[in-house]
Amino acid sequence: MSKSIKVNHRNKFATNKVFNLYFDAIKDANNKVSEDSYLVIETHHSLGDYTGVSVLPVRNDSILLINVYRHAIQKEIFEVPRGFVDNNDESIKFSALRELREETVLDCKDEDIIFVHGMYPEPGILRAKIALFIAYNCFELNTKDTLINELGHKSCKYFSRDEVGIMINEPENFDTTTFILLKQWLQKQSKS
Repeated sequence: MSKSIKVNHRNKFATNKVFNLYFDAIKDANNKVSEDSYLVIETHHSLGDYTGVSVLPVRNDSILLINVYRHAIQKEIFEVPRGFVDNNDESIKFSALRELREETVLDCKDEDIIFVHGMYPEPGILRAKIALFIAYNCFELNTKDTLINELGHKSCKYFSRDEVGIMINEPENFDTTTFILLKQWLQKQSKS
């Protein structure tokens, strides 16, 4: 926390199985207090600094995206498999592989899931840091045993590099982590 900014008091006003919601009253270096003007949303679990993961699955020369309905914007967008870390997760890479398997019919070898970097998705209100991964050489799991039951998930679709190159020009069709991972993947593809 900044030495000149202090939390004067914190008011927890809601909680559920994933989030705590607070209004913070902030005091600045001149002791000026801004009453309950800062909304802070935080998750219950983290691994180190990380609260979630996003994974771009690559199979052959294509990537897989999920068509997801997001209630807050009342719109369908494309996303990579992503989610929160769990208490039982052994590492952030474990979280990424778990989310890949839970949200798609794909898996990859441990050495093929590469950490790209971390990022803060919305530091104005979310106390969250997301670990971004690219999962290369993905293969399909036994789909008879796999049931994808994620709220809002409509379908999964493969996209070629050329299709992604066109789609990336309309970033409002993606969430932030998906957009960043697509840009990273395209950049790596252009170098090879």
